[in-house]
Amino acid sequence: FEGYNYFHAKDFGRGNPVKLPESGPGCDVLFSSFQDINDLKKNKWRHIRNYHFDMVILDEQHFGTQTARAKKTLEKLSYDKLLEVSGTPLKSLMSGEYLPDEMFSWSYADEQKYRRVEKDAGWQSEIYRWLPVMNIHTFSVSDEVKDNIVAHYSDDEGYSMTKLLASDDGVTMNDEASVKLFFDDVMGRTGHKNNSPYRTVAPDHSLWVCPSNVKSVSALSLLVEKYYPGYTVINVAGDNVRCLNKVLDIIDRNEKTITITCGRFNTGVTVKAWDMVVMLDDGKSPESYFQTIFRAKSPDKDRQKEECYVVDYNPQRALEMIYRYAEIVAKDNQSTCDSVREFMDFAPVMDHVDNKLVPVDAEK
Repeated sequence: FEGYNYFHAKDFGRGNPVKLPESGPGCDVLFSSFQDINDLKKNKWRHIRNYHFDMVILDEQHFGTQTARAKKTLEKLSYDKLLEVSGTPLKSLMSGEYLPDEMFSWSYADEQKYRRVEKDAGWQSEIYRWLPVMNIHTFSVSDEVKDNIVAHYSDDEGYSMTKLLASDDGVTMNDEASVKLFFDDVMGRTGHKNNSPYRTVAPDHSLWVCPSNVKSVSALSLLVEKYYPGYTVINVAGDNVRCLNKVLDIIDRNEKTITITCGRFNTGVTVKAWDMVVMLDDGKSPESYFQTIFRAKSPDKDRQKEECYVVDYNPQRALEMIYRYAEIVAKDNQSTCDSVREFMDFAPVMDHVDNKLVPVDAEK
């Protein structure tokens, strides 16, 4: 953007408050994290109320911008227009807060339509080529694993990933034998290769999303390191690896990695090398689900990444999330069925059943 002047809040501080030029050519753009500007009492921000902005742009609108404190911060700023940006604005869309003429949407399906045109033209242009196609694979947890883990609970409690991956001490899984049995299937140590995403796809770098329990992630990390060599395990839960730059550095230095999380780095981060996201949790929020699985879609031209993968060990949940997502993002003149069909046209879902890959029919 010619004639634009850029300023970064991180370059200012207590003894050097944020200050923009009083006049001059071009448009002045100030970048700040919302977390930083949310504390307007800091000396760093003492001049900010003196400025009138033509536009305030809120990125990642779904994350932390609707709190009472965030709204107070916005009320104290002087501006003409507010643009809110989100990859998964599902709660906002459901709230009815925005009128149709106040919304502009550019969905994954829109992006992939243009990518397909480029591909059919023999990649004469590559504007969309490196926005990878998402492939969704669903697996059912084997009856043998379910029977083992359910033995520890009453019939009413039943099976869940939270129970399977439970750990009380952060060192060993509560039912290590069942967990080992399960991950032997995941990593392709037993049975047919179609039962294993790691033999079906063979990703180099993946993100595993576990139930929200730091001890479970720690114990699982130790188990994977012990039984499945060949992958460098990055535990980002709790007080372990807290810095994204450290995650990126470890990935850069290793051929194959597995990053295990129970919440950190699930939203608003870009890790180009992640080829696959493996959903091992019991979450039911479409917003969180799609924020998380889209971590696999970060472009990576250097590694020629044209495909990425999502693996879900709860097939019913995966289909429910796709339906809810399609229902919410359907355009004004589009039925939910058409929206589901369009999404699955560009994000095919394969169910792994009886050693076979079965395409999931959008109509069903």
